[in-house]
Amino acid sequence: MVILDSLRIKKNESLAFNVIRVVFSIYFFITLSLTTLEMISIYNSAEEDIKKEIKTVFKSFDESLTKSIYTEDLEQVHRLLKGIVGLPMIDGAFFKSKDGSEKLKIGKIIYKNERVYHYRGGEREEIETNERVFKINIPLYHMEDGEPTEAVGDLDLFFGAKHVFTRVSFGFLMMIITATLKTFLLWCLIFWALRKLLTKPLQTFGEEALSTDFENMKETDITKKFFGNQKNELWYFEDVFNRMKVKLLSAHSKLQHHAEKLEKNLEERTKNINTMVNNLEQGFFIFDRKGLILPGASKFTQDLFNIEHIEGREITGLFTTRDYSPQMLEKWRNHLFLGKMPFKDVVSMGPNILNYDGKVIEVEFRPLYKEGTQVLERVVCNATDVTKKSKIESKARAEKDRASMILSLIDSPVEFLDLFSDAESNLSDMDTSSESIDLSFIGRTYHTMKASFARFHCSEIVDLIHAIEERVQVLQGIKERKTINQLPEETDIYSQYIKEFLFLHNQVKITIKKILKENRNVIELASRTTSERNGDNLTDAKKELLNIYENISNRFILSPVQDYFFQYKNIAHELADLQDKQVKFFVRDSKILINPPLYKDVFKSFIHIVRNCIDHGVETREERREKSKDESATVSVSFEKKNLIFFQIIIEDDGKGIDPEKIREIATSKKELNHFPISEMNDQEIIQIVFESGFSSKDKADHLSGRGIGMDAVKKEVTKLEGKIWAESEVGKGTKFILELPYLK
Repeated sequence: MVILDSLRIKKNESLAFNVIRVVFSIYFFITLSLTTLEMISIYNSAEEDIKKEIKTVFKSFDESLTKSIYTEDLEQVHRLLKGIVGLPMIDGAFFKSKDGSEKLKIGKIIYKNERVYHYRGGEREEIETNERVFKINIPLYHMEDGEPTEAVGDLDLFFGAKHVFTRVSFGFLMMIITATLKTFLLWCLIFWALRKLLTKPLQTFGEEALSTDFENMKETDITKKFFGNQKNELWYFEDVFNRMKVKLLSAHSKLQHHAEKLEKNLEERTKNINTMVNNLEQGFFIFDRKGLILPGASKFTQDLFNIEHIEGREITGLFTTRDYSPQMLEKWRNHLFLGKMPFKDVVSMGPNILNYDGKVIEVEFRPLYKEGTQVLERVVCNATDVTKKSKIESKARAEKDRASMILSLIDSPVEFLDLFSDAESNLSDMDTSSESIDLSFIGRTYHTMKASFARFHCSEIVDLIHAIEERVQVLQGIKERKTINQLPEETDIYSQYIKEFLFLHNQVKITIKKILKENRNVIELASRTTSERNGDNLTDAKKELLNIYENISNRFILSPVQDYFFQYKNIAHELADLQDKQVKFFVRDSKILINPPLYKDVFKSFIHIVRNCIDHGVETREERREKSKDESATVSVSFEKKNLIFFQIIIEDDGKGIDPEKIREIATSKKELNHFPISEMNDQEIIQIVFESGFSSKDKADHLSGRGIGMDAVKKEVTKLEGKIWAESEVGKGTKFILELPYLK
């Protein structure tokens, strides 16, 4: 097994060592076999030599022993046998007479060291020895005149194997030493030959390959150095190696050219992206878990925040304003990356609008997760300057509030004047000296004033009073703790808030006077018409004010309703392409104006109706051809004004329509719809079940529909606005979804 194992090629050994080991194993096996055969031959030869020598030595005893046996001189026989046994190479002797004489039948082997061999039934039994014994049989004859006349018996002489080993041991030792020396010399010779003729050249080839310079590549000429012009195996290997170099050089050149081209394209794209990002009127940067802004921020970000170097700064310092303290921002950032709450929920608790050095900046955040996980790694921030938009919205709000205030003034001019008169009186009566200031009285008075001014839509004054109430609350807390004169920091805060309160208190006085001055003509008109009880004049004034309000709304607040449905055109086409359908999507013009933010949620839910039209209503091109319809289905959105309170949005398709019987069958099979009296409902009532939670006409949900929550979501949003939604359908011709919504102001 050891020899077989040594013949196996092992991967973790060098080629030279593998060759040496295999050759050495084969040689060792052959040498061992030949040496063993030779040793057996020598052993057998030594055995025969000993036998011949014993026979030669016995000849000196032959005549005396034969004569003693013949004359039956047993004592002499015993002496002679003991003498024979005493010879160096003889270990035992046994005599047996030929005539069977009991007198001469000795019956035992005389052996050295008083040990004997007994014969029983002609078989030998060995006693007190495991040594191998060799026997020499010598027939004995009586001699007369030098000639044998009568056979007198047989003599067996014995000698042990130790005599043979003693004789051959030195020869065996010399053979083992010779074989070992020859094996060692052969191993050294093979190792030297392999090192010189194979290993060294191959190592040189390896070094040549590792040191290859693609810029200065030349042919390898290693074989000539070792073997001259001999074309051996390594010469062919070198030839292949050189041809491979030529191919590598060509591939390297192509790869380098391709890499240069890619690098150039990448640089150009990066430059274009950077240019595009920097030219965007929007700040863009990324921050990590530590809140540090990473390289790559857009140049506009620096201009937006008026900072020369934004990269490497902490967002806590960047976002710190009067509304957001560093401590609050630090906690927000920690929760953002902690991952215990959904990203969108944590973001909603952070900064959204920043009032930054006279600018109003809107910030929006997007997550960047670690690949293949939901572990937040970085956050993208987009910052937009909405100062102009904010000013326009503020102006629109102010104009809207002014219009509302004027309408309220027209309805109750006396109460309006009394309110401002009482407010001026209350403000004059307030003792605002820091020593005797009555914060409880001031707080109650302002709270009452705020409710009264809110009734007349005087939002500017309401905002000022709200700010005053916040500061009064802080001042009352400090006073109740009685730490003004004990803790320096409390004293500083108290002083600061007193200053802010006095400033806001003075602003309220100024604003009241300003409002009275700006609306003096309207107040006089309202007062005069009221005192004269001239209804026509009052009606004309109201109409004029309503026209003012409507103009303000149209300019700053209201937008055409159809503007918010063009976004669904691309969505409809994408959904149709996924199902091999073709759709024409139309949005009809309308003069209906709405306040978009108030309808934001319900408009977002309309995507479910569009999905429903494409997925359930519109047929495939093949189905429409079979029904003799135009391959392109039509989905349209139109608008209708019902009265002064409601308007309608109609989303219509010319698809397969809603089959009442199919709806009835599905509704009957669903446990969550068991509360409906299905059997008693007419077709129109049955169709309305599509708006119920859990209803779906699909057996299995996919990425488009089938979960039974889409149309239900639309109904919920419409209901929130106190509107209505219903469906009208005709099998084979199409479906209308009609939404009736109120005008929201």
